[in-house]
Amino acid sequence: MRYICTAILVIFLTFNLFGCASVQIPRQSFVRIVAEFTVNECVQDHCLTNTTKSFASGAIVASRTKTYILTAGHVCDIEYAKLQLKTEHVVGDYWIQDQFGISFHAKVYKLDQENDLCLLVTQRLGHMPIDLRSTGPEYGEKLYNLAAPAGLASKTYVPLLEGRYSGFNQYAMVFTIPAIGGSSGSPIFDRNGRMVGMIMSVNRKFPMISYSPHYHAIKDLLKGIK
Repeated sequence: MRYICTAILVIFLTFNLFGCASVQIPRQSFVRIVAEFTVNECVQDHCLTNTTKSFASGAIVASRTKTYILTAGHVCDIEYAKLQLKTEHVVGDYWIQDQFGISFHAKVYKLDQENDLCLLVTQRLGHMPIDLRSTGPEYGEKLYNLAAPAGLASKTYVPLLEGRYSGFNQYAMVFTIPAIGGSSGSPIFDRNGRMVGMIMSVNRKFPMISYSPHYHAIKDLLKGIK
Protein backbone atom coordinates (compact mmCIF):
# COMPACT_ATOMS: atom_id res chain seq x y z
CA MET A 1 0.00 0.00 0.00
CA ARG A 2 2.87 2.32 0.87
CA TYR A 3 4.41 1.79 -2.57
CA ILE A 4 1.11 2.48 -4.29
CA CYS A 5 0.72 5.78 -2.40
CA THR A 6 4.30 6.72 -3.25
CA ALA A 7 3.71 5.97 -6.93
CA ILE A 8 0.54 8.07 -6.96
CA LEU A 9 2.39 10.97 -5.31
CA VAL A 10 5.20 10.78 -7.86
CA ILE A 11 2.71 10.76 -10.74
CA PHE A 12 0.84 13.71 -9.23
CA LEU A 13 4.01 15.78 -8.77
CA THR A 14 5.28 14.90 -12.23
CA PHE A 15 1.98 15.89 -13.82
CA ASN A 16 1.94 19.24 -12.05
CA LEU A 17 5.57 20.05 -12.74
CA PHE A 18 5.47 19.17 -16.42
CA GLY A 19 1.92 20.50 -16.78
CA CYS A 20 3.01 23.95 -15.62
CA ALA A 21 6.17 23.82 -17.72
CA SER A 22 4.19 23.08 -20.88
CA VAL A 23 2.26 26.36 -20.74
CA GLN A 24 3.34 28.58 -23.62
CA ILE A 25 3.70 32.13 -22.31
CA PRO A 26 3.65 34.85 -25.02
CA ARG A 27 6.13 37.03 -23.12
CA GLN A 28 7.53 38.56 -26.31
CA SER A 29 4.14 40.03 -27.24
CA PHE A 30 3.51 41.79 -23.91
CA VAL A 31 4.12 45.53 -23.54
CA ARG A 32 3.74 47.99 -20.72
CA ILE A 33 2.00 51.19 -21.76
CA VAL A 34 2.78 54.63 -20.38
CA ALA A 35 0.12 57.25 -21.11
CA GLU A 36 1.20 60.86 -20.57
CA PHE A 37 -1.52 63.48 -20.27
CA THR A 38 -0.52 67.13 -20.43
CA VAL A 39 -2.91 69.79 -19.11
CA ASN A 40 -2.47 73.34 -20.40
CA GLU A 41 -4.69 75.88 -18.67
CA CYS A 42 -4.43 79.64 -18.96
CA VAL A 43 -6.12 82.30 -16.84
CA GLN A 44 -5.59 85.71 -18.43
CA ASP A 45 -1.81 85.90 -19.02
CA HIS A 46 -0.89 83.13 -16.59
CA CYS A 47 -0.56 79.60 -18.01
CA LEU A 48 -0.01 76.40 -16.11
CA THR A 49 1.27 73.15 -17.64
CA ASN A 50 1.06 69.89 -15.75
CA THR A 51 1.82 66.36 -16.94
CA THR A 52 0.50 63.18 -15.33
CA LYS A 53 1.33 59.58 -16.15
CA SER A 54 -0.74 56.44 -15.97
CA PHE A 55 0.25 52.85 -16.66
CA ALA A 56 -1.53 50.10 -18.54
CA SER A 57 -0.80 46.83 -20.31
CA GLY A 58 -1.05 45.69 -23.90
CA ALA A 59 -0.23 42.92 -26.34
CA ILE A 60 1.29 43.01 -29.81
CA VAL A 61 -1.34 41.54 -32.14
CA ALA A 62 0.22 42.23 -35.54
CA SER A 63 3.65 43.24 -36.82
CA ARG A 64 4.22 44.06 -40.48
CA THR A 65 5.40 47.44 -41.75
CA LYS A 66 3.92 48.73 -38.49
CA THR A 67 3.33 47.06 -35.12
CA TYR A 68 -0.17 47.05 -33.64
CA ILE A 69 -0.91 46.80 -29.92
CA LEU A 70 -4.25 45.83 -28.37
CA THR A 71 -5.20 47.52 -25.10
CA ALA A 72 -8.27 48.77 -23.24
CA GLY A 73 -10.24 51.58 -24.83
CA HIS A 74 -10.18 53.88 -21.80
CA VAL A 75 -6.37 53.85 -21.93
CA CYS A 76 -6.51 55.65 -25.31
CA ASP A 77 -9.68 57.69 -24.85
CA ILE A 78 -8.84 61.37 -24.48
CA GLU A 79 -12.45 62.13 -23.55
CA TYR A 80 -12.16 59.71 -20.64
CA ALA A 81 -8.94 61.45 -19.59
CA LYS A 82 -10.72 64.81 -19.63
CA LEU A 83 -13.37 63.47 -17.28
CA GLN A 84 -10.75 62.02 -14.95
CA LEU A 85 -8.66 65.21 -14.92
CA LYS A 86 -11.74 67.49 -14.85
CA THR A 87 -10.59 69.73 -17.67
CA GLU A 88 -11.03 70.06 -21.43
CA HIS A 89 -7.44 71.15 -22.03
CA VAL A 90 -5.76 67.77 -22.24
CA VAL A 91 -3.28 66.36 -24.77
CA GLY A 92 -2.42 62.64 -24.71
CA ASP A 93 0.86 60.97 -25.61
CA TYR A 94 1.55 57.22 -25.57
CA TRP A 95 4.66 55.09 -25.15
CA ILE A 96 5.09 51.35 -25.09
CA GLN A 97 7.90 49.46 -23.39
CA ASP A 98 8.79 46.10 -24.93
CA GLN A 99 10.30 42.95 -23.40
CA PHE A 100 13.76 44.53 -23.48
CA GLY A 101 12.62 47.66 -21.62
CA ILE A 102 12.98 49.82 -24.74
CA SER A 103 10.38 52.58 -25.19
CA PHE A 104 8.67 53.43 -28.48
CA HIS A 105 6.27 56.23 -29.26
CA ALA A 106 2.78 55.04 -30.26
CA LYS A 107 -0.39 56.60 -31.67
CA VAL A 108 -4.04 55.64 -31.50
CA TYR A 109 -4.95 53.65 -34.60
CA LYS A 110 -8.53 52.67 -33.75
CA LEU A 111 -10.79 53.23 -30.75
CA ASP A 112 -13.92 51.23 -29.95
CA GLN A 113 -15.48 53.11 -27.05
CA GLU A 114 -18.57 50.89 -26.89
CA ASN A 115 -16.53 47.75 -26.21
CA ASP A 116 -13.63 49.47 -24.38
CA LEU A 117 -11.06 48.39 -26.97
CA CYS A 118 -8.16 50.25 -28.55
CA LEU A 119 -5.45 49.59 -31.10
CA LEU A 120 -2.21 51.52 -30.83
CA VAL A 121 0.30 51.60 -33.66
CA THR A 122 4.05 52.11 -33.56
CA GLN A 123 7.06 51.43 -35.76
CA ARG A 124 7.80 47.89 -36.85
CA LEU A 125 9.36 46.07 -33.90
CA GLY A 126 9.66 42.55 -35.26
CA HIS A 127 8.37 40.98 -32.04
CA MET A 128 6.22 37.86 -32.28
CA PRO A 129 2.53 38.82 -31.98
CA ILE A 130 0.01 36.90 -29.92
CA ASP A 131 -2.66 35.10 -31.96
CA LEU A 132 -6.35 35.28 -31.19
CA ARG A 133 -7.76 31.79 -30.72
CA SER A 134 -10.36 30.70 -33.27
CA THR A 135 -12.91 30.19 -30.46
CA GLY A 136 -13.68 32.01 -27.23
CA PRO A 137 -13.02 30.65 -23.73
CA GLU A 138 -14.93 27.69 -22.32
CA TYR A 139 -16.63 27.76 -18.93
CA GLY A 140 -14.24 26.62 -16.20
CA GLU A 141 -11.20 26.71 -18.51
CA LYS A 142 -7.95 27.60 -16.76
CA LEU A 143 -6.40 30.68 -18.34
CA TYR A 144 -3.40 32.93 -17.84
CA ASN A 145 -2.69 36.65 -17.82
CA LEU A 146 0.43 38.76 -18.36
CA ALA A 147 -0.02 42.20 -16.83
CA ALA A 148 1.59 45.25 -15.26
CA PRO A 149 -0.68 45.69 -12.20
CA ALA A 150 -0.01 49.11 -10.61
CA GLY A 151 2.60 49.55 -13.38
CA LEU A 152 4.71 46.72 -11.92
CA ALA A 153 6.60 45.22 -14.86
CA SER A 154 10.08 45.60 -16.34
CA LYS A 155 12.46 43.89 -18.74
CA THR A 156 13.41 41.44 -15.99
CA TYR A 157 9.93 40.51 -14.77
CA VAL A 158 6.27 40.58 -15.75
CA PRO A 159 3.61 39.29 -13.34
CA LEU A 160 1.99 36.08 -14.56
CA LEU A 161 -1.46 35.49 -13.11
CA GLU A 162 -4.08 32.82 -13.64
CA GLY A 163 -7.76 32.12 -13.15
CA ARG A 164 -10.79 30.58 -14.82
CA TYR A 165 -13.43 31.72 -17.23
CA SER A 166 -16.66 32.11 -15.29
CA GLY A 167 -19.22 33.08 -17.93
CA PHE A 168 -20.47 36.40 -19.26
CA ASN A 169 -23.07 39.09 -18.85
CA GLN A 170 -24.45 41.64 -21.28
CA TYR A 171 -21.34 43.78 -21.21
CA ALA A 172 -18.37 41.54 -20.55
CA MET A 173 -16.78 38.14 -20.07
CA VAL A 174 -16.00 37.31 -16.45
CA PHE A 175 -12.75 35.77 -15.15
CA THR A 176 -11.36 34.88 -11.73
CA ILE A 177 -8.10 36.69 -12.48
CA PRO A 178 -6.93 39.32 -9.96
CA ALA A 179 -6.45 42.80 -11.39
CA ILE A 180 -5.85 46.40 -10.40
CA GLY A 181 -5.04 49.68 -12.15
CA GLY A 182 -2.31 48.97 -14.68
CA SER A 183 -3.82 45.59 -15.60
CA SER A 184 -6.11 47.24 -18.16
CA GLY A 185 -5.32 45.96 -21.63
CA SER A 186 -3.45 42.86 -20.49
CA PRO A 187 -3.97 39.70 -22.57
CA ILE A 188 -5.78 36.61 -21.29
CA PHE A 189 -4.51 33.47 -23.00
CA ASP A 190 -4.79 29.68 -22.91
CA ARG A 191 -2.04 27.14 -22.17
CA ASN A 192 -1.00 27.25 -25.84
CA GLY A 193 -0.36 31.00 -25.69
CA ARG A 194 -3.43 31.97 -27.74
CA MET A 195 -5.43 35.00 -26.66
CA VAL A 196 -9.09 34.58 -25.67
CA GLY A 197 -9.72 37.87 -23.87
CA MET A 198 -8.26 41.09 -22.45
CA ILE A 199 -8.71 42.64 -19.03
CA MET A 200 -10.55 45.94 -19.17
CA SER A 201 -11.76 46.36 -15.57
CA VAL A 202 -12.00 44.76 -12.15
CA ASN A 203 -14.72 44.34 -9.56
CA ARG A 204 -14.01 46.97 -6.90
CA LYS A 205 -15.68 45.00 -4.12
CA PHE A 206 -13.81 41.79 -4.98
CA PRO A 207 -10.65 42.36 -7.06
CA MET A 208 -10.29 38.64 -7.77
CA ILE A 209 -13.01 39.11 -10.39
CA SER A 210 -12.03 40.85 -13.62
CA TYR A 211 -13.80 41.61 -16.88
CA SER A 212 -12.98 41.42 -20.58
CA PRO A 213 -14.72 42.70 -23.70
CA HIS A 214 -16.63 39.93 -25.43
CA TYR A 215 -14.53 37.64 -27.60
CA HIS A 216 -16.35 38.58 -30.82
CA ALA A 217 -15.80 42.30 -30.17
CA ILE A 218 -12.05 41.67 -29.98
CA LYS A 219 -12.21 39.51 -33.11
CA ASP A 220 -14.10 42.21 -35.04
CA LEU A 221 -11.58 44.88 -34.04
CA LEU A 222 -8.63 42.79 -35.18
CA LYS A 223 -10.23 42.11 -38.57
CA GLY A 224 -9.19 45.60 -39.64
CA ILE A 225 -5.49 44.73 -39.45
CA LYS A 226 -5.52 41.05 -40.44
